[in-house]
Amino acid sequence: MKPLLIINYKTYKEGLGENDIGISKLCDEIARKSKFEIIIAVQVSDIYKISREVSIKVIAQHIDSVEPGANTGYILAEDVKENGAYGTLLNHSERRLDFEVLKKTLERAKKVGLRTFVCVKNIKEAIKVARLKPYAIAYEDPKLISSGIPISRAKPRSVKSFVDAIRKRDKNIILLCGAGISNSLDVASALGLGTNGVLLSSAVMKAKDKRKTIYDLSHLNGI
Repeated sequence: MKPLLIINYKTYKEGLGENDIGISKLCDEIARKSKFEIIIAVQVSDIYKISREVSIKVIAQHIDSVEPGANTGYILAEDVKENGAYGTLLNHSERRLDFEVLKKTLERAKKVGLRTFVCVKNIKEAIKVARLKPYAIAYEDPKLISSGIPISRAKPRSVKSFVDAIRKRDKNIILLCGAGISNSLDVASALGLGTNGVLLSSAVMKAKDKRKTIYDLSHLNGI
């Protein structure tokens, strides 16, 4: 499989309104000529319009565990799927879930056919989450998120330990790392440690030249 570059739009103002379409089309264009697969995590309200403008995969930044019914204000898995989402990000450090809630939410996502990208803050949590058989696990140190200090270069032993710990238990889960990933060297370091790709946000969303940034992150020598 191709290495993954997952870009989380969060709720940055740079990704609001027509800006989200512009960034998404850039990702779509660059992905066609890259050896990376680019996936974008967008706000739920934008899934429908973006998924119809691009060919790359679009995932929701979150869903809830509720079943269809009287659940005002919750994000329904079926609705996300029907609006064009490929999957969902879960348990991000900015949207942490109790483990039992995470388990139920992951089950709901699987039931409707959504791929699950589950964030973890440490190796102990990663091992626990791996038992739930998510599609992907993203190891992120909360202290390094949006810091510009890349986990793949600041804590390489920790990332390698994460990879080794999960690979001993499951060879099929896609392994990602995130937090502070800012440039191609950070991405190359992550891949060199055995991950299948990276999850990032501010490096792209806050970049002045988004085309150049996305291109550089998804075009590495030797890949």
